[in-house]
Amino acid sequence: MLEFLITKFGLFDFKYEFKALLLTAIPLTLGGLSRVFFPFISTVFCGHLGEIELDGVALANTLINVVVIATCEGMTSACDTLFPQLNGGHNKYKIGILMQKGSLFLILNRKFKIIFYNLSTILTKYIQSQNIVNPLMIMNFTAISLNIAFHALFIYYFDFGVRGAALAVDLSSFLFVLILIGYIYFTGLYIDSWTGWSFECLYEWKLYLQLAIPGLFSMLVEYSSFEIASISAATLPKIELAVLAIAQQNLFTFFQFPNGLATSGNIRIGNFLGSNQPEKAKNSAKIVYFLELLCLALGSGLIFGLSNLIPHIYSSESEVIEKAANLLKLMALYHLVDSLQGVNAGILRACGYQKYSFLFLLIGFYVLGLPIGLPLMLLTPLRAYDWVVMAQKASQFSQEDNCQVNSSYNEIENVGPSESSPLLSNVIIPQRLPEGVQLLKRLFVYLVFISLVFCSYVVHEYL
Repeated sequence: MLEFLITKFGLFDFKYEFKALLLTAIPLTLGGLSRVFFPFISTVFCGHLGEIELDGVALANTLINVVVIATCEGMTSACDTLFPQLNGGHNKYKIGILMQKGSLFLILNRKFKIIFYNLSTILTKYIQSQNIVNPLMIMNFTAISLNIAFHALFIYYFDFGVRGAALAVDLSSFLFVLILIGYIYFTGLYIDSWTGWSFECLYEWKLYLQLAIPGLFSMLVEYSSFEIASISAATLPKIELAVLAIAQQNLFTFFQFPNGLATSGNIRIGNFLGSNQPEKAKNSAKIVYFLELLCLALGSGLIFGLSNLIPHIYSSESEVIEKAANLLKLMALYHLVDSLQGVNAGILRACGYQKYSFLFLLIGFYVLGLPIGLPLMLLTPLRAYDWVVMAQKASQFSQEDNCQVNSSYNEIENVGPSESSPLLSNVIIPQRLPEGVQLLKRLFVYLVFISLVFCSYVVHEYL
């Protein structure tokens, strides 16, 4: 069966590439889980202080997700394209110039305590783009261990309450940046790519902004739509907000499985493009999808199998546990399509297609997801259950990324050097619009039709 699939899809060096992707993806997944555990730990510690504290931390995490995490990940999305490609090329001093650009972009108009998270993000991408993942995983786990210790110290020993959780996150983020800088310095990782601060970082911003701005809006669209649902849930009974907080935290946690694979594929594809090997980039992208099928089956199986146990981590309220368990079972289905969308997005970033990803997310969430999901959540007995329906529809539409990725396979072979910047002259960005518009239109019509049928059913049953 495996040999048939390899022949059918024209794969080569399957075992080598499969192993390379897997060995990179596992540490990246574990490292990503440790970063997601920062707000997770706050939710767990404060959730056992009381239901009000759990709701308060849930709303605080909502603000953090949009203002800090989404903006930081979005503004550094240009690095997801440029770091791997430049590492695959020969002139690596450009990586240092790019990192200076990214750092300046991140610290502009940012509060002092947020800067630490921003710097840790770009330093992490700098390290992992060079296929250094195992030390990065250890550093992430060191940071999460410090975070747990600080939470226990400030919340239980000093009795700071919810404020102690905020202090613990700030302090552990600061120490994480110091750990990353120390690793880069003492291992000499910076020698080939860092020649010191240079005025060159102030010039030729066009290419960076062409990638960073759509990436920023993509993340804001995705995160803000979920957070709008969370804020709207605050108007419902408190138990519904607690259930939603548990489901959403687990959503971000389990998403790290496909996200680690997406990052691994992003690095491999970017390295191949940077070294002008488009056939290997195409081959790697196909194998990423093969791995993703295994990944999404594992993730959904874990969510469904542990749905009755996970809520006990967050709360001791029996009603919260029961409702959260039911919601997690539905979330297992959503995770299937969410995983595919995450891998699609990683491949799009490797090809420099952030603007198309933004377009699909905008339509998926704000044309279909929120207009359908919010009324059902607020006006029908579905309550928090409808959050899954909203996310499901949005992610289904985001699968349109597939047509972009499939067409980009054909485009990669025809691209030339980017003319946007002399400093980044060997960066490959596809030049022509991908062929997938007809598929986009058909899928849009199908989703609208399915949504109307579903809404008619809900109105008939509940209103």
